[in-house]
Amino acid sequence: MTRKITFKKGNKAQYKRKILYAYLFLIMIYTIIVIVLHSVQELNQSRVQTDMRNNFYFNKITDDIDYKINTLFNVARSLPSNEFVRQYSEEGQNYYAITKVCQKLGEELDVFTNLNSKIYLNKIGEDLFIMPNQTATLKRIFPKSNLSSEDLTNLHDYFVNQKIWQKKEPIYIRNKEQLIYIFNLKINMKNDLLCFLVFDKKDILPTLSEDVKEIFTIYDGSELLNYNSNIVTDEKELSILDNNKKEFYKYQKKSNTELRWNYVYYVNKNHKYISPIFIFGYIIITILGIVLAVIWSKIVYRPIKRTIYSIKENPQFEIEGNEFDLITTEVNQMKFEKKSLEQKVKENNEIVRKRNINRIIHGLFTEADSKRLDIRLNINTQEPCLSIVLQLKELLSDDSRVINIHNIYNELNYTLDTNDMKEKFESIEINANRIGLIINEDKIDKISILLKNFIIGIEERCGMNIIASFGSTVTDVFEIEQSYKTAIKILEYQFAFNKIIITESDISGFDDSFYYPLEVEQNLINLSLAGKQEEVLQVMDYLLEENLQLRTLSADVLSQFIFAVAGTLNRVISKVSGIDNKFKEDIKYAYLELKMCNTKQQLGNKIKEIFMETLECIKKNNVIEEFKHIDNIIDYINLNFHKDLSLTDLAEKFNLSAGYVGIIFKKSQGINFKDYINTLKVRKAKEIMNSNREIKIKDLSNDLGFNSTNTFIRIFKKYEGVSPGTYKDTLK
Repeated sequence: MTRKITFKKGNKAQYKRKILYAYLFLIMIYTIIVIVLHSVQELNQSRVQTDMRNNFYFNKITDDIDYKINTLFNVARSLPSNEFVRQYSEEGQNYYAITKVCQKLGEELDVFTNLNSKIYLNKIGEDLFIMPNQTATLKRIFPKSNLSSEDLTNLHDYFVNQKIWQKKEPIYIRNKEQLIYIFNLKINMKNDLLCFLVFDKKDILPTLSEDVKEIFTIYDGSELLNYNSNIVTDEKELSILDNNKKEFYKYQKKSNTELRWNYVYYVNKNHKYISPIFIFGYIIITILGIVLAVIWSKIVYRPIKRTIYSIKENPQFEIEGNEFDLITTEVNQMKFEKKSLEQKVKENNEIVRKRNINRIIHGLFTEADSKRLDIRLNINTQEPCLSIVLQLKELLSDDSRVINIHNIYNELNYTLDTNDMKEKFESIEINANRIGLIINEDKIDKISILLKNFIIGIEERCGMNIIASFGSTVTDVFEIEQSYKTAIKILEYQFAFNKIIITESDISGFDDSFYYPLEVEQNLINLSLAGKQEEVLQVMDYLLEENLQLRTLSADVLSQFIFAVAGTLNRVISKVSGIDNKFKEDIKYAYLELKMCNTKQQLGNKIKEIFMETLECIKKNNVIEEFKHIDNIIDYINLNFHKDLSLTDLAEKFNLSAGYVGIIFKKSQGINFKDYINTLKVRKAKEIMNSNREIKIKDLSNDLGFNSTNTFIRIFKKYEGVSPGTYKDTLK
């Protein structure tokens, strides 16, 4: 059934309009960007110039203030070098010296007048103040400062009592109109003068322009000393300016004088707008861009238009949306269907291929089947090949072990793939315990090395014991069943070897007549490690009866049985950590000792004797390990008795179970863990009270790690018969 493509009403040529809108949008964005960039550039240039001008003005006025103040201080600091000043400091009420000092200060009157400041000298201990060309008393020169005679005495004490190496900080006295700066003039080792520098607040600040909104402030640290402004009328409004960075520039600078003032200058920002000429130019550019967008959208749409007409000729269905939606929908649908089909075919082929490989291993797939069915193998089916089987030494039964063998299978494939063997082997999971491989005979040397390293790596990282067997070589891959059966048969001899890989040549000298299955050996190892002596003897009696009494073994087969038993002993010892090295060396010679037995009865007794010695050694080793654990636990408790310890805390600390810790603790100490902790804390409490009889019971309870004071009192009374308070009273 054929169906033509038709667009829903109103959708025709939508993509053409979208192209036009896109170009118009780009033109508008371009125009806006040009306007913004130009505006930003103009504003930035204006701001830079304004900032430079303001900064220059700020530095100029602050440098002028600093110069005047420094000059004032230089005059004041030079006074101690004047002979009349020194004479006045030494003699006090020497009117000649006082007159000369007044004249000296009068000579420098211009310096003080320039900043509208005053200077007063006062000899410590007197009420007379010397100033340019005259003298006065305290009340006359400081009527508004609230500076009393008592305050003057305190100032004298403050400066006179200083050590030679100490430097007393000057003192500020401030009122609404004046700033008074008081410091000490050191005349000589015995005499000092107090110097008072008085500034009028209004004369310190510079004159501001009426055309510009600006504020000039002076701070002493964070304290506002004075300000001049044509914007604000209240000091509280000044704090708003710091947060108003959009409207005001802020400049600040530290005074380069002894006063350590901070100058801060705020000035209003002047905004410059874009010229109308530039706006007209931007309009012309926008109009030209619109015309170019219309022309270019028609050119771009031509190939899309031809594509739409070609798609309309094909049988399709009605579609909503624009012309580009139609193209996108069709292409995406074809891609999706192609990928889905490829994935399904790949998955199906792989399932069939793995099933056929499994059938080949078990002899259910013949060469005739391969001609009828297209099975692609990674090996050469016409050359000699063999099978390899990897098996876990422990039997697997639960789901977690199935997951383990699956992970090993994936890692094995990855290892072989990354070592340039991807096209030279076939692998398959046979069951929950085994993995099978098929390789050509010429690759056996390389894959032997890879498998050996792979198995060692798995054992080191995962603690899983894996053994591999190589089956016999067959001439054709479709005879691989024989090689697989040989590999399975070889695995039955794994207990007799301490090897990772076993081949057919390794078991060529064995006779199958002695009995020692894998399950029995694994059970014997587990019972030995658990220290179950009676169960071990039962298994040994069963093995010895089966092989030494019910069967008649040749000398070679008997030697093989002895070798297998010695291998079991070595595997038991290898699984026990911390066992005596001498005993390990003795076990290595167990095979020779057993070979020297002359009769079967002597052999059986010797095997039992060696196993019992091994069990006893394991038992002693476990006892030693218990003592090591308990010593470490006791040391830890003695160091941390002030904490609220529990069996769970100790178990986590030493990587043991809480039940095991409790058992070995009771076994070694004769009391349970709780009683030991309580007894230790009570003993420590008595020691602390003996050394510190003033300690409070609550503080002692907290120091010993008790949850509450009541718990401490109850436990102390339980073990001592009296409360801790009563015990402390007996010490007094």
